[in-house]
Order: sequence, then C-alpha cells, then structure tokens
Amino acid sequence: MARQVAHEIKNPLTPMKLSVQHLRRAYQPGDERFTDARFEGLLDRTSGTLIEQIDALSRIASEFASFARLPRRR
Repeated sequence: MARQVAHEIKNPLTPMKLSVQHLRRAYQPGDERFTDARFEGLLDRTSGTLIEQIDALSRIASEFASFARLPRRR
C-alpha cells in the first residue's frame, strides 16, 4: 500500500516540473508581451519555489517507498 501511495504522489510531479521548466525557458526578456519587471521577478520566484517543492515531495515519496520495502530474506 505504501508503494502505491508513493507512486501516486510522484505521478503528477514530473509533468508539473517539466511545465514550470518549459515556462521559464519560454520567457524571453525583451519580449514586448512581458514588459513588466515585476512579472519577471514573480515568475522567477514562483517557478523556483515550485521546482524546490516538487523536488521535496519527490524525496519524501522516495523515502516513503524505501520505508515500505520489506527487508531482504536471509
């Protein structure tokens, strides 16, 4: 059951992280659609925070999955 929970936590994390990374790459300073300097700072802080939290959740899920493994047979 613990492995399934860990899998369900990790499942949406990869597309979330890839989407945020894509958003950061797609933003090009100087593009006339993004002239507000406040938006640039907000985008950078928000995407950085999201990536950090996604990494933290991934670590938690991995540790939970490791905890759920049965000990090796002797």
